[in-house]
Amino acid sequence: MKIEKIACVVIGVKDLDRATKFFSDLFGTKFSRDLPSGEQGPVSRIDSVGIELVAPPTPEAPFAKVLKHRGEGIMMVGLKVTNLDEAIAEMQSKGVRLLE
Repeated sequence: MKIEKIACVVIGVKDLDRATKFFSDLFGTKFSRDLPSGEQGPVSRIDSVGIELVAPPTPEAPFAKVLKHRGEGIMMVGLKVTNLDEAIAEMQSKGVRLLE
């Protein structure tokens, strides 16, 4: 599989404002406005290099339960590949579980 670049990194956080300040200071980047994904879906902020912070909209939201179980941290890494079908087949042949 030929990876051309990392397209994005999604980081799950409990407190979006606190995480925005931390990662802005750490990487010297600016994050966009909040991007909601529905009533109970997570709220996200993206910077210009592909870092996306994702947080639950309320403490009772489904994503809050995910964070409670898994903790804060990297949730997903998006890769740009030269051939998606080949990349999927190779990852599956090596036992990587793909989520749809």
